[in-house]
Amino acid sequence: MRNKCHQVLVDWNTLAYSLLLRVYSGRLREDFGAEMMDAFRQQIADDCVRYGFRGPLHTWFYVFAEVPACISLSESPWQFAGLAALSISVSILMFWGLIEGTGVASLGVM
Repeated sequence: MRNKCHQVLVDWNTLAYSLLLRVYSGRLREDFGAEMMDAFRQQIADDCVRYGFRGPLHTWFYVFAEVPACISLSESPWQFAGLAALSISVSILMFWGLIEGTGVASLGVM
């Protein structure tokens, strides 16, 4: 069960990161997108093993610290609005993933 929970956390967080990459500069995504995804996935997996369900928070702390330096608002005027919508969506997905991963939903609470 623990491996399945960790895999769910890794998958959901990787999906959220792939959505976040859309607000990064197109050139940065083109040159380094695949490597960024691989590094993020590995970091999430390592942090899940090291810190359990709190692991993704450790990784996301560093991701959100780098976002302002990596986004390119000049490429599209809608990227700022997209970033806000993405932030809300990622929060909802992470919360839902946490609820599913911990089994709280199966208790009939939600």
